[in-house]
Amino acid sequence: MSCSKNVVFGAVVLLLCSCQSAWAKPPSGSERPSKSAAAEEPKDGKTDDGKADEGKAEDGKPGQGKPGQGKVGDGKPDEGKAEDGKPGKGKAEDGKPGKGKAEDGKPDGGDQEPAKPKPVAPPKPPQVEHSEPSFIGGGQVPKVAVYLAKTLGPVAQCVADHGGLSAAAGDLEIQFLVRVRGRAEGVEVLSRKAVSAEAGRCVRKHLKNRWVGTPTDDPVGVTFHYRLKRAP
Repeated sequence: MSCSKNVVFGAVVLLLCSCQSAWAKPPSGSERPSKSAAAEEPKDGKTDDGKADEGKAEDGKPGQGKPGQGKVGDGKPDEGKAEDGKPGKGKAEDGKPGKGKAEDGKPDGGDQEPAKPKPVAPPKPPQVEHSEPSFIGGGQVPKVAVYLAKTLGPVAQCVADHGGLSAAAGDLEIQFLVRVRGRAEGVEVLSRKAVSAEAGRCVRKHLKNRWVGTPTDDPVGVTFHYRLKRAP
């Protein structure tokens, strides 16, 4: 009887020991991570080497991520460089700054003033002669032909300075009145041919109030023509 009690007591002891060993083991799903696993997991943003992750680029240099630098794949700021690695400054295909060259490679001279046209030489004074004067009113002006001969040069210059003759030959019909004092009054250009209006006014101004001689009667009207030919 004592022998059987001892056997039962020993079995109970073994059962208790086996339960304690089972309680000492942690459950399979709640095992603590090993030191190697803990080392692999980064803490506080650290990388595999244990240093803080500072946004490094692929070349190992820290990427500072400053605004406006726009880093490229090599980790350096993108500064708008051209294909040759130098900053792009609007260069032409040959690498030199573009200066607005034309297709032939020479500067197009966009900032140069266009060539001024050469001044046109004024026409030569025409050849001028006057007709015999005719008188109106019954009287005469005896010396008027002498005076008219002196006006041929100024009349030719008036025509040359105001466009010259528009044809090979031209004509101006002039009329004025002479009183006792012997001066041309009321000078008028009655007609003109191949002569500009400006030239006619110039001739009229030249004759106005010029001394032409004392008339035999008061008043006497004088009419005559200037005949003009283009100079050879």
